[in-house]
Amino acid sequence: APMHRLRGESELKSKRLDTAIHHFKRALELDTEDLEARFLMATAFRKNGQLHKAKLTLGQVASRDEAFAGLEIEWGLYYEAQGDYGKAVEKYRGALEKDRENTELMLRLGAGLVQNGEIEAAQEILQKVIRRIPNSAEAEYFIGRIAMAEERTPDALIHFDRAISLDPGRAEFHIWAGQAALGMKNIGRVNEEAQKAIDIDASTGEAYLLRGLIRMRAGIVKNALRDFNRALKLKPSLSAAYAYMGECYDQLRRLDEAVRSYRKALERESGNGEWWFKLGRLLFNPGRVSEAGKALRNAVRIGDEAEFTPRNVATQEERQNTFYAVDVQLVNPEGLLKPGM
Repeated sequence: APMHRLRGESELKSKRLDTAIHHFKRALELDTEDLEARFLMATAFRKNGQLHKAKLTLGQVASRDEAFAGLEIEWGLYYEAQGDYGKAVEKYRGALEKDRENTELMLRLGAGLVQNGEIEAAQEILQKVIRRIPNSAEAEYFIGRIAMAEERTPDALIHFDRAISLDPGRAEFHIWAGQAALGMKNIGRVNEEAQKAIDIDASTGEAYLLRGLIRMRAGIVKNALRDFNRALKLKPSLSAAYAYMGECYDQLRRLDEAVRSYRKALERESGNGEWWFKLGRLLFNPGRVSEAGKALRNAVRIGDEAEFTPRNVATQEERQNTFYAVDVQLVNPEGLLKPGM
Protein backbone atom coordinates (compact mmCIF):
# COMPACT_ATOMS: atom_id res chain seq x y z
CA ALA A 1 0.00 0.00 0.00
CA PRO A 2 2.71 2.58 0.85
CA MET A 3 4.39 1.96 -2.51
CA HIS A 4 1.18 2.66 -4.45
CA ARG A 5 0.47 5.72 -2.29
CA LEU A 6 3.93 7.15 -3.00
CA ARG A 7 3.59 6.45 -6.73
CA GLY A 8 0.17 8.08 -6.70
CA GLU A 9 1.56 11.12 -4.93
CA SER A 10 4.29 11.42 -7.57
CA GLU A 11 1.73 11.18 -10.38
CA LEU A 12 -0.45 13.77 -8.63
CA LYS A 13 2.44 16.25 -8.50
CA SER A 14 3.06 15.60 -12.20
CA LYS A 15 -0.65 16.27 -12.94
CA ARG A 16 -1.18 12.76 -14.31
CA LEU A 17 -4.40 12.56 -12.41
CA ASP A 18 -5.98 9.40 -13.80
CA THR A 19 -2.81 7.43 -13.08
CA ALA A 20 -2.60 8.96 -9.60
CA ILE A 21 -6.18 7.90 -8.84
CA HIS A 22 -5.41 4.37 -10.04
CA HIS A 23 -2.49 4.05 -7.59
CA PHE A 24 -4.46 5.49 -4.67
CA LYS A 25 -7.24 2.97 -5.35
CA ARG A 26 -4.70 0.14 -5.37
CA ALA A 27 -3.28 1.39 -2.06
CA LEU A 28 -6.74 1.35 -0.52
CA GLU A 29 -7.46 -2.13 -1.83
CA LEU A 30 -4.41 -3.28 0.10
CA ASP A 31 -5.10 -1.15 3.19
CA THR A 32 -8.57 0.36 3.60
CA GLU A 33 -7.40 2.38 6.61
CA ASP A 34 -4.68 4.26 4.73
CA LEU A 35 -6.14 7.74 5.35
CA GLU A 36 -3.28 9.53 3.61
CA ALA A 37 -4.01 7.62 0.38
CA ARG A 38 -7.74 8.33 0.73
CA PHE A 39 -7.12 12.04 1.36
CA LEU A 40 -4.75 12.33 -1.62
CA MET A 41 -7.28 10.52 -3.80
CA ALA A 42 -9.88 13.14 -2.86
CA THR A 43 -7.42 15.84 -3.93
CA ALA A 44 -6.84 14.04 -7.25
CA PHE A 45 -10.61 13.73 -7.82
CA ARG A 46 -11.02 17.48 -7.20
CA LYS A 47 -8.22 18.44 -9.56
CA ASN A 48 -9.63 16.05 -12.16
CA GLY A 49 -13.05 17.73 -11.98
CA GLN A 50 -14.71 14.70 -10.36
CA LEU A 51 -16.22 16.80 -7.61
CA HIS A 52 -18.90 14.35 -6.50
CA LYS A 53 -16.26 11.67 -5.90
CA ALA A 54 -14.03 14.24 -4.17
CA LYS A 55 -16.84 15.10 -1.76
CA LEU A 56 -17.61 11.46 -0.97
CA THR A 57 -13.94 10.66 -0.38
CA LEU A 58 -13.40 13.69 1.86
CA GLY A 59 -16.45 12.60 3.84
CA GLN A 60 -14.89 9.18 4.31
CA VAL A 61 -11.70 10.79 5.65
CA ALA A 62 -13.69 13.04 7.99
CA SER A 63 -15.74 10.12 9.32
CA ARG A 64 -12.50 8.42 10.39
CA ASP A 65 -10.58 11.49 11.59
CA GLU A 66 -12.19 14.96 11.66
CA ALA A 67 -8.86 16.51 12.64
CA PHE A 68 -6.89 14.96 9.76
CA ALA A 69 -4.08 17.33 8.69
CA GLY A 70 -5.10 19.52 5.76
CA LEU A 71 -8.72 18.35 5.74
CA GLU A 72 -10.30 21.78 6.26
CA ILE A 73 -8.11 23.33 3.55
CA GLU A 74 -9.07 20.58 1.14
CA TRP A 75 -12.76 21.11 1.96
CA GLY A 76 -12.23 24.80 1.18
CA LEU A 77 -10.59 23.96 -2.15
CA TYR A 78 -13.47 21.63 -2.94
CA TYR A 79 -16.00 24.42 -2.31
CA GLU A 80 -13.91 26.79 -4.45
CA ALA A 81 -14.07 24.26 -7.28
CA GLN A 82 -17.85 24.08 -6.77
CA GLY A 83 -18.05 27.86 -6.99
CA ASP A 84 -19.39 28.07 -3.44
CA TYR A 85 -16.89 30.67 -2.23
CA GLY A 86 -18.90 31.53 0.88
CA LYS A 87 -18.49 27.99 2.23
CA ALA A 88 -14.84 27.97 1.18
CA VAL A 89 -14.24 31.15 3.20
CA GLU A 90 -16.08 29.60 6.17
CA LYS A 91 -13.77 26.56 6.07
CA TYR A 92 -10.60 28.64 5.78
CA ARG A 93 -11.66 30.96 8.61
CA GLY A 94 -12.39 27.97 10.83
CA ALA A 95 -8.99 26.47 10.11
CA LEU A 96 -7.23 29.80 10.68
CA GLU A 97 -8.91 30.19 14.07
CA LYS A 98 -7.03 27.07 15.14
CA ASP A 99 -3.73 28.07 13.52
CA ARG A 100 -3.56 31.86 13.37
CA GLU A 101 0.02 32.10 12.06
CA ASN A 102 -0.43 29.66 9.18
CA THR A 103 0.53 31.69 6.08
CA GLU A 104 -0.84 29.08 3.66
CA LEU A 105 -4.23 29.35 5.35
CA MET A 106 -4.06 33.15 5.14
CA LEU A 107 -3.41 32.86 1.41
CA ARG A 108 -6.32 30.47 0.92
CA LEU A 109 -8.63 32.72 2.94
CA GLY A 110 -7.53 35.76 0.93
CA ALA A 111 -8.15 33.86 -2.31
CA GLY A 112 -11.59 32.78 -1.14
CA LEU A 113 -12.50 36.33 -0.09
CA VAL A 114 -11.51 37.71 -3.50
CA GLN A 115 -13.71 35.16 -5.26
CA ASN A 116 -16.53 35.85 -2.81
CA GLY A 117 -16.38 39.59 -3.57
CA GLU A 118 -15.09 40.60 -0.11
CA ILE A 119 -12.40 42.83 -1.57
CA GLU A 120 -11.33 44.95 1.44
CA ALA A 121 -10.92 41.97 3.75
CA ALA A 122 -9.02 40.09 1.03
CA GLN A 123 -6.66 43.02 0.43
CA GLU A 124 -5.65 43.19 4.07
CA ILE A 125 -4.92 39.46 4.34
CA LEU A 126 -3.09 39.16 1.01
CA GLN A 127 -0.83 42.10 1.82
CA LYS A 128 0.09 40.30 5.03
CA VAL A 129 0.93 37.20 2.97
CA ILE A 130 3.13 39.26 0.62
CA ARG A 131 5.03 40.70 3.59
CA ARG A 132 5.71 37.17 4.80
CA ILE A 133 6.34 35.60 1.39
CA PRO A 134 7.45 38.34 -1.05
CA ASN A 135 7.69 35.84 -3.91
CA SER A 136 4.21 34.34 -3.57
CA ALA A 137 2.93 33.98 -7.13
CA GLU A 138 -0.60 33.18 -5.97
CA ALA A 139 -0.77 36.22 -3.66
CA GLU A 140 0.33 38.45 -6.57
CA TYR A 141 -2.31 36.82 -8.76
CA PHE A 142 -5.15 37.46 -6.32
CA ILE A 143 -3.99 41.03 -5.66
CA GLY A 144 -4.25 41.42 -9.44
CA ARG A 145 -7.80 40.06 -9.24
CA ILE A 146 -8.56 42.75 -6.64
CA ALA A 147 -7.19 45.44 -8.97
CA MET A 148 -9.43 44.09 -11.75
CA ALA A 149 -12.46 44.25 -9.46
CA GLU A 150 -11.57 47.87 -8.69
CA GLU A 151 -11.15 48.59 -12.42
CA ARG A 152 -7.43 49.34 -12.06
CA THR A 153 -6.57 47.28 -15.12
CA PRO A 154 -2.95 48.45 -15.68
CA ASP A 155 -2.13 47.72 -12.01
CA ALA A 156 -3.79 44.32 -12.36
CA LEU A 157 -1.63 43.42 -15.35
CA ILE A 158 1.52 44.34 -13.39
CA HIS A 159 0.53 41.88 -10.65
CA PHE A 160 -0.43 39.16 -13.15
CA ASP A 161 2.93 39.59 -14.87
CA ARG A 162 4.70 39.22 -11.52
CA ALA A 163 2.72 36.06 -10.82
CA ILE A 164 3.64 34.65 -14.23
CA SER A 165 7.33 35.48 -13.76
CA LEU A 166 7.28 33.59 -10.44
CA ASP A 167 5.25 30.62 -11.73
CA PRO A 168 4.78 30.56 -15.52
CA GLY A 169 3.08 27.16 -15.46
CA ARG A 170 -0.30 28.28 -14.07
CA ALA A 171 -2.96 28.51 -16.77
CA GLU A 172 -5.22 30.78 -14.70
CA PHE A 173 -2.45 33.41 -14.40
CA HIS A 174 -2.28 33.65 -18.19
CA ILE A 175 -6.09 33.75 -18.50
CA TRP A 176 -6.36 36.73 -16.19
CA ALA A 177 -3.38 38.47 -17.79
CA GLY A 178 -5.26 38.02 -21.06
CA GLN A 179 -8.41 39.52 -19.57
CA ALA A 180 -6.44 42.53 -18.31
CA ALA A 181 -4.82 42.93 -21.73
CA LEU A 182 -8.31 42.79 -23.27
CA GLY A 183 -9.36 45.68 -21.04
CA MET A 184 -6.35 47.62 -22.34
CA LYS A 185 -7.22 46.68 -25.95
CA ASN A 186 -3.94 44.83 -26.43
CA ILE A 187 -5.44 42.15 -28.66
CA GLY A 188 -2.12 40.53 -29.57
CA ARG A 189 -1.33 39.99 -25.89
CA VAL A 190 -4.81 38.57 -25.26
CA ASN A 191 -4.40 35.96 -27.98
CA GLU A 192 -0.90 35.11 -26.75
CA GLU A 193 -2.04 34.58 -23.16
CA ALA A 194 -5.08 32.52 -24.17
CA GLN A 195 -2.89 30.22 -26.25
CA LYS A 196 -0.34 29.87 -23.44
CA ALA A 197 -3.13 28.87 -21.04
CA ILE A 198 -4.38 26.23 -23.49
CA ASP A 199 -0.84 24.92 -24.02
CA ILE A 200 -0.37 24.59 -20.24
CA ASP A 201 -3.75 23.02 -19.53
CA ALA A 202 -6.02 22.09 -22.43
CA SER A 203 -8.79 21.30 -19.93
CA THR A 204 -9.18 24.97 -18.92
CA GLY A 205 -12.55 26.19 -20.19
CA GLU A 206 -11.78 29.86 -19.50
CA ALA A 207 -8.84 29.79 -21.93
CA TYR A 208 -11.09 28.66 -24.79
CA LEU A 209 -13.64 31.29 -23.75
CA LEU A 210 -10.98 34.00 -24.00
CA ARG A 211 -9.65 32.77 -27.34
CA GLY A 212 -13.19 32.51 -28.66
CA LEU A 213 -13.86 36.11 -27.67
CA ILE A 214 -10.81 37.29 -29.61
CA ARG A 215 -11.82 35.26 -32.65
CA MET A 216 -15.37 36.60 -32.48
CA ARG A 217 -14.13 40.19 -32.38
CA ALA A 218 -11.81 39.47 -35.28
CA GLY A 219 -14.78 38.20 -37.31
CA ILE A 220 -13.66 34.55 -37.27
CA VAL A 221 -17.09 33.63 -36.01
CA LYS A 222 -17.29 29.91 -36.79
CA ASN A 223 -13.95 29.25 -35.07
CA ALA A 224 -15.16 31.34 -32.12
CA LEU A 225 -18.26 29.14 -31.85
CA ARG A 226 -16.07 26.05 -31.70
CA ASP A 227 -14.07 27.61 -28.86
CA PHE A 228 -17.21 28.54 -26.92
CA ASN A 229 -18.61 25.03 -27.32
CA ARG A 230 -15.30 23.61 -26.12
CA ALA A 231 -15.32 25.97 -23.13
CA LEU A 232 -18.81 24.80 -22.14
CA LYS A 233 -17.91 21.15 -22.54
CA LEU A 234 -14.99 21.65 -20.14
CA LYS A 235 -16.85 23.95 -17.73
CA PRO A 236 -20.67 24.01 -18.14
CA SER A 237 -21.01 26.85 -15.59
CA LEU A 238 -19.44 29.40 -18.01
CA SER A 239 -22.70 31.21 -18.70
CA ALA A 240 -20.87 33.96 -20.64
CA ALA A 241 -19.99 31.37 -23.31
CA TYR A 242 -23.70 31.01 -24.14
CA ALA A 243 -24.07 34.79 -24.39
CA TYR A 244 -21.06 35.04 -26.72
CA MET A 245 -22.52 32.21 -28.80
CA GLY A 246 -25.66 34.33 -29.03
CA GLU A 247 -23.57 37.17 -30.45
CA CYS A 248 -21.94 34.81 -32.95
CA TYR A 249 -25.26 33.42 -34.14
CA ASP A 250 -26.59 36.98 -34.40
CA GLN A 251 -23.66 37.90 -36.66
CA LEU A 252 -24.39 34.81 -38.78
CA ARG A 253 -28.11 35.82 -38.90
CA ARG A 254 -29.08 32.50 -37.29
CA LEU A 255 -31.55 34.29 -35.05
CA ASP A 256 -33.38 31.32 -33.51
CA GLU A 257 -30.06 29.87 -32.34
CA ALA A 258 -29.03 33.29 -31.04
CA VAL A 259 -32.23 33.53 -28.99
CA ARG A 260 -31.74 30.02 -27.58
CA SER A 261 -28.15 30.83 -26.59
CA TYR A 262 -29.13 34.01 -24.73
CA ARG A 263 -31.92 32.15 -22.95
CA LYS A 264 -29.42 29.50 -21.80
CA ALA A 265 -27.09 32.21 -20.54
CA LEU A 266 -29.93 33.88 -18.62
CA GLU A 267 -31.08 30.58 -17.11
CA ARG A 268 -27.71 30.52 -15.38
CA GLU A 269 -27.30 34.25 -14.70
CA SER A 270 -30.71 35.89 -14.70
CA GLY A 271 -29.52 39.23 -13.32
CA ASN A 272 -27.45 40.22 -16.34
CA GLY A 273 -29.22 43.27 -17.79
CA GLU A 274 -27.04 43.44 -20.89
CA TRP A 275 -28.01 39.92 -21.93
CA TRP A 276 -31.71 40.66 -21.37
CA PHE A 277 -31.33 43.74 -23.55
CA LYS A 278 -29.64 41.81 -26.36
CA LEU A 279 -32.30 39.10 -26.18
CA GLY A 280 -35.03 41.75 -26.30
CA ARG A 281 -33.41 43.36 -29.34
CA LEU A 282 -33.36 40.00 -31.15
CA LEU A 283 -37.03 39.40 -30.30
CA PHE A 284 -38.08 42.91 -31.32
CA ASN A 285 -40.21 42.11 -34.36
CA PRO A 286 -43.99 42.15 -34.96
CA GLY A 287 -44.42 38.47 -34.15
CA ARG A 288 -42.65 38.47 -30.78
CA VAL A 289 -43.41 41.87 -29.25
CA SER A 290 -44.67 40.40 -25.97
CA GLU A 291 -41.49 38.32 -25.47
CA ALA A 292 -39.34 41.30 -26.43
CA GLY A 293 -41.15 43.49 -23.92
CA LYS A 294 -40.57 41.03 -21.10
CA ALA A 295 -36.87 40.80 -21.91
CA LEU A 296 -36.48 44.57 -22.16
CA ARG A 297 -38.31 45.10 -18.86
CA ASN A 298 -35.81 42.72 -17.28
CA ALA A 299 -33.03 44.87 -18.73
CA VAL A 300 -34.22 47.76 -16.57
CA ARG A 301 -32.72 47.16 -13.18
CA ILE A 302 -33.18 49.23 -10.05
CA GLY A 303 -30.90 48.67 -7.08
CA ASP A 304 -32.77 47.48 -4.00
CA GLU A 305 -30.31 49.17 -1.63
CA ALA A 306 -28.89 52.68 -1.46
CA GLU A 307 -25.56 52.57 -3.25
CA PHE A 308 -23.90 55.94 -2.71
CA THR A 309 -24.18 59.45 -1.35
CA PRO A 310 -22.35 62.16 -3.32
CA ARG A 311 -19.43 63.68 -1.39
CA ASN A 312 -19.73 67.14 -2.97
CA VAL A 313 -23.20 67.93 -1.58
CA ALA A 314 -23.11 71.24 0.24
CA THR A 315 -24.87 70.52 3.54
CA GLN A 316 -24.58 67.62 5.97
CA GLU A 317 -28.36 67.15 5.87
CA GLU A 318 -28.26 66.67 2.11
CA ARG A 319 -25.28 64.36 2.38
CA GLN A 320 -27.38 62.03 4.53
CA ASN A 321 -29.82 61.41 1.66
CA THR A 322 -29.69 57.98 0.09
CA PHE A 323 -29.54 57.34 -3.64
CA TYR A 324 -30.48 54.34 -5.73
CA ALA A 325 -28.73 53.29 -8.90
CA VAL A 326 -30.97 52.80 -11.94
CA ASP A 327 -29.69 51.13 -15.13
CA VAL A 328 -31.90 51.56 -18.20
CA GLN A 329 -31.05 50.06 -21.61
CA LEU A 330 -33.14 51.18 -24.59
CA VAL A 331 -33.48 49.99 -28.15
CA ASN A 332 -32.35 52.98 -30.23
CA PRO A 333 -31.42 51.65 -33.70
CA GLU A 334 -32.11 54.94 -35.48
CA GLY A 335 -30.00 56.97 -33.06
CA LEU A 336 -32.93 59.26 -32.23
CA LEU A 337 -32.16 59.32 -28.53
CA LYS A 338 -29.14 61.45 -27.62
CA PRO A 339 -27.28 61.96 -24.32
CA GLY A 340 -28.77 64.88 -22.38
CA MET A 341 -32.24 64.73 -23.99
